[in-house]
Amino acid sequence: VKRSVCVVLHSIFDAKKLLHRGFGLVRAKLSLSTLESGLYDVSLANYFEALKISDEKKLVHEGMRSKLGIAWNYYRLRQFDLATQFVDEALEMAGDNSWPAEISIGHNLLGLIAKATRAYPDALENFNKALAIRRENSDKIGEAATLGNIGEVLEAQGKLKEALDIQHQSLELEQNAQHQSGLAWVYRDLGSIHSKLGDFRQAEYYLDKGINLSKSIGLGIVLTEAMSKKREILRMRGLTQEALTYSVRLEATKDSVQNAILTSRITALQGNYEIEKRDREIQNSHS
Repeated sequence: VKRSVCVVLHSIFDAKKLLHRGFGLVRAKLSLSTLESGLYDVSLANYFEALKISDEKKLVHEGMRSKLGIAWNYYRLRQFDLATQFVDEALEMAGDNSWPAEISIGHNLLGLIAKATRAYPDALENFNKALAIRRENSDKIGEAATLGNIGEVLEAQGKLKEALDIQHQSLELEQNAQHQSGLAWVYRDLGSIHSKLGDFRQAEYYLDKGINLSKSIGLGIVLTEAMSKKREILRMRGLTQEALTYSVRLEATKDSVQNAILTSRITALQGNYEIEKRDREIQNSHS
């Protein structure tokens, strides 16, 4: 999930390219913002509105990208059949128009869906298709994200040494690109693998880096996941009191993240209201 969502959708919706295309693309921009904030219901509604307007204006590229956004939301809501349906439609459109970046995005998302349903061979097949396109197009951040996804599949299959090697390849790319959110995810993944290998010192080293970076950039999902894994390490080491103390910190952090999501929801709803108000004003001026 994770870093892929931010990486992929930032590459889809560049605000500077969208602002001149009307309300449908304002909707798309707002959809991206709410998706990144975890407001999947709000984001989904905006993407559907963007798709409707794109279809009305015959904006094929924007319509295809809206379908990818809808698919991402359904994926995050664990509605995998619907997510797959919209990815397949977007992939067909991207293939017909030879849009390699979006083809790689579609295959990456199909890989994530397969990974979530433990269909690991299908996941690896789609990730490798995305990886080949991203390497061919020198998309280093996309390549790093897909390598990270492959590493997570290998970790889930128990192939820890292979997973570790892949995640270090991802780490190098993320460091070279100075891609902060991607780095946070790699640190979390490396901490998880080292924990399973029984190397708790290295695990805590990477988890602490992930926790500190996530705090500094406001990446709540990585922060809470990395903290959860660190708590488990303390328990595995038999440090019961330290684990209990850390649990209190973790719960306080979760509350803080939820409060931030609530604030984002209020802001998003206000943004929706303003867009709908302006849309009505334009329609009234034309009537």
